[in-house]
Amino acid sequence: MHTDPSTVSKAFIALLAEIAEIPEEKIHPESALRADLDIDSLAMVELFDATETQWNIKIPDEEAQLLTTVGEIVDYLRQKT
Repeated sequence: MHTDPSTVSKAFIALLAEIAEIPEEKIHPESALRADLDIDSLAMVELFDATETQWNIKIPDEEAQLLTTVGEIVDYLRQKT
């Protein structure tokens, strides 16, 4: 079952904006979580926990470490949901 791509993107951006306290309009697919959005380690853990809960999936730590941009996470969610 694949979810509508724009729905996944909008939902993830809204979640990220809430956790990181960043306006949604500053978040783009090419935005790097750490370099561009200044997401620290604690916020990263919170983000992945919330993402796993919202999409009812488990993201292994090895895979999470490879997901460095908003677009990569959205693509991952599209594949897994």
